[in-house]
Amino acid sequence: MPNDVLLVAQGGPLQGQRYRLAKRRSVIGRHPACDVVVDCSAVSRQHASVTLDEGGLVLEDMGSRNGTLVNGRPLAGPCRLEDGDDLRVGTQRFRVAAEGPPPGSGIASRSSVLMMDAGADSDDSRIVSRRAMSEESAVIEEGPQAAAVLRAVRSLNRVFGESRSLDQVLPCLLDGLFDLFSGADRGFVLLADAAGKRLLLRASKLKSAPEEGPLRLSLSLMETVSRSRQAVLSADASADSRFHGRDSVADCRLHSLMCVPFIRSDGVVLGVVQIDSGDTGHIFQEQDLDLFVGVAEAATRAVEQALAHDDLIGRERLKRDLELAQRVQQSLLPSRPPDIAGYEVWDHYESAGEIGGDLFAYIPLPDDRIAFVMADVSGKGVSAALVMAALSADVRYCLASESDAAQAVSRINEGFCRSGWDDRFATLMVLVLDPGCHRLTIVNAGHLPVALRSREGVVRMIGLDDGGLPLGVDAGYRYDSITIDIAPGTMLAVYTDVYVVKLTRSGSFVWARQFGGSQSTSESIWRVTFDLDGNVVVAGTFVGTIDLDTSVDGSVGQSSNGPTNDDAFVAKMASSSGYTDTTAPTGSLALKTIRADTRSYGHSTTEAGQIYLVRDSVVVTDLASITSSADADWNVGGINLAGNNVSVVSDGLRDGIYYAYGVDRSGNFSARYTGSITIDSTTPVPSLSISRSGSGTLTAGQTTTLTITSSEALESMFSSYVSKSAGTIGTLTRVTGTNSWTGTFTPPSNAVGTASISIAA
Repeated sequence: MPNDVLLVAQGGPLQGQRYRLAKRRSVIGRHPACDVVVDCSAVSRQHASVTLDEGGLVLEDMGSRNGTLVNGRPLAGPCRLEDGDDLRVGTQRFRVAAEGPPPGSGIASRSSVLMMDAGADSDDSRIVSRRAMSEESAVIEEGPQAAAVLRAVRSLNRVFGESRSLDQVLPCLLDGLFDLFSGADRGFVLLADAAGKRLLLRASKLKSAPEEGPLRLSLSLMETVSRSRQAVLSADASADSRFHGRDSVADCRLHSLMCVPFIRSDGVVLGVVQIDSGDTGHIFQEQDLDLFVGVAEAATRAVEQALAHDDLIGRERLKRDLELAQRVQQSLLPSRPPDIAGYEVWDHYESAGEIGGDLFAYIPLPDDRIAFVMADVSGKGVSAALVMAALSADVRYCLASESDAAQAVSRINEGFCRSGWDDRFATLMVLVLDPGCHRLTIVNAGHLPVALRSREGVVRMIGLDDGGLPLGVDAGYRYDSITIDIAPGTMLAVYTDVYVVKLTRSGSFVWARQFGGSQSTSESIWRVTFDLDGNVVVAGTFVGTIDLDTSVDGSVGQSSNGPTNDDAFVAKMASSSGYTDTTAPTGSLALKTIRADTRSYGHSTTEAGQIYLVRDSVVVTDLASITSSADADWNVGGINLAGNNVSVVSDGLRDGIYYAYGVDRSGNFSARYTGSITIDSTTPVPSLSISRSGSGTLTAGQTTTLTITSSEALESMFSSYVSKSAGTIGTLTRVTGTNSWTGTFTPPSNAVGTASISIAA
């Protein structure tokens, strides 16, 4: 087989494209860095390789998912290719052809150009001229040649003014240069890539038929011009001492060349343009370089405008494509929730970008059942949306044709694995509702668990421990289902990516970080409530530090590994179009009395929100009747999480009996909570009296009665409260119906003198 070998695409989106196999080893695959790029999901990133040796070409499969076919047969090992062989990777066919490209000029593909690199720098050339791009160009002397030059320059300027895209500007530039420099044999334009690190061939022109093999360019020379920002003229490149040791220049068989950079006004190098000649009878002169520099400076503005034009056109095209893709994706989503007798269904969808990889669907099934489907493909953007569109069709078919939900998900997984999405995977949650018997079957393929809230306000996560692998991990995996009965008043939430936010004392939410998707930290869902402004809310605990935004609502940012009393981490899962909470909270008080040394009280509530402590003298009919009463008769505390809480809200309240009322975050006002507390911050004032008989002197063995009276009712009174200088005080007993306590005093034996008895306030 000749050394000049091509792969010619047969059919498909690459129809007619020709790839010259000039490298020792060429790679075919989906990755952009491959030598032959096949943008097809059935093609692996690095699918197959073609090695050039002394005997010709050898094809090898690189462990691709779907294999490689040669002449219709699967490739089992290294295979030598012959002229006319048929090669298939994925759905793309190629023909091996021992022929060169058609003669001509114009835009050249990168696959047909050999960019030759070389080594060391050297000393100055003995035959060389350099021009800094800021220097003034030489004046063109009068004469017939000067007139021709001026006509060519005017023509180029006119073309630059009329051209819009690079496909117009670059060929016109090369045509004009060949008109100006009749001795030029080849011309090339290379522009920097988006990162500004590599030069890529964008246009070429040849005076005669193409040379054998790929077009040869000296990358080292062009990089020198780009880096130094200087135009270069070499009168004899093969003898130029600057290029000694650079085989790339010698191998290009160049005799005389000029290379000029395109430098933008801000100093950024856009690329280079080169013309060269292999004719030993023609040598470019210094005045040629001056003219070349002038033309290149004019062309720089045209190239810059063309790049901006092409970028704008590309962005507009991408915008239109994304808008169309968004409309297509929206058409795959339900336009409205289904009507199910006895059930209320709501949904909300919002993509992180123009389009995304999330899916939800309502799928009618036989026997009046209905499937609720939620899925999330890894990644974002167009690629994730395309995978989701394919998955959507498979989900509908499998659920409609398979009565068992777990078996249907297993089939969906098999199909997803067969589709060859490479490193893609998807999570899937399927809920099949039988509204006749109020029974729900749940199958979880690696998705976030279902949040279920009972009518009593108890929340639990379903599917957290029963979930299977995501789709696309193991084709042979078999999924299981769980079944639950749905009682009246039950609420369920199914969701994909949600947002971590911080709940402040005022009830506002501060966005912190997304979790639940590809950007997630390690986390576990902690609690779900359904009553925040009519939205579903998920609270979460996290492993690792989460940095909170400090710019919203004046809240203090902090890092935390979990909820605290004042900072609950929650995930808001729906917009205001969601479920409307009309259920008032219920609760109870735990303590009976708050003393001067105890200002906190325990309570239990079914919903987060606020709790109001109200004196029994206030007639409570609604929230306004509380807040309009005297400040010393009520106080309010925040409840960040439903459940058991301790709040410090009794400060500033006067003594009395207090009841509690709750208001959830949807504004529902509760009935009076069970239980009450008594606030008593006044210190009791006791008085002591002693019964005396006769002279008031006690003899040995005699007793007398003590009476202690308090200014207010006491729960207890102990003899230890009474101080004495001698003797014994017996047990104190409450006098029924009074605030008095009585006991006895007995002096010690053989005591003479006076005994002092007192009680502290």
